[in-house]
Amino acid sequence: MLIPFHHIVETHSPVITGILHVGAGDCEEIEDYEKHIGRDKILWINPGSENVAFCKNLYSGINIEFFGDGVSICDVVYKYDIPFNFLTMDIQGSETRILDGLGELLALVDYVYVEISSADTMLELDTYMKKFQLRNVETKWWDGGSWADVFYARSIR
Repeated sequence: MLIPFHHIVETHSPVITGILHVGAGDCEEIEDYEKHIGRDKILWINPGSENVAFCKNLYSGINIEFFGDGVSICDVVYKYDIPFNFLTMDIQGSETRILDGLGELLALVDYVYVEISSADTMLELDTYMKKFQLRNVETKWWDGGSWADVFYARSIR
């Protein structure tokens, strides 16, 4: 994370009820998250079944699911009773597909943290997020500007 989670908490003071993390990888953010919210309030979704098995073995009691072809992201979210309002996406170019897949659930999200691959993607997401009163409040580009992390927050409720 180019914008560390603790920085988001300290700088923007989000009130987080739960976290949905799409693109879990090896759940490397778990320690940062758990300083601010319990493990039972985090749902990890990952397109790689190997990563899901790895994380289940490494972290007991973790809420993590495989998300692949033919599986609705909403079905996975509804399987758990986690009222999330913080969405993290690290899915290399599938951002709008995931956002579209969330449908009405996106209206419940107050904060979105996303890794993007280009300025064009950021502009596209900035426009998309405005429909949900989410605005880009912080962006940090990797050296050379090849990718960035962006933090969106609800501008009005």
